Amino acid sequence: MTGLVRPKALRAGSLIGIVSPASLANAEAVARGVAALEGMGFRTRLFPHALDRGPLNYAGTLEARLSDFHAAFTDGEVDAVFCTRGGW
Repeated sequence: MTGLVRPKALRAGSLIGIVSPASLANAEAVARGVAALEGMGFRTRLFPHALDRGPLNYAGTLEARLSDFHAAFTDGEVDAVFCTRGGW
């Protein structure tokens, strides 16, 4: 078994990728969250489908959500990935 892996600490100027991998997000709440993060000195990148709606209560199609999720984790500029809502 390996030891605990700790990610590097976020600092002012770090880029936070924002995705919605499950339930649809409230656009106003996301905007407030982005403003708060930027107010703390972070940069943000809202991925293309983060505010998509449907089908049902999902944040867009499975393909769109998965595309954003993979893009966020493979983007070499992104220092952390935050999700707009909890999921399963």
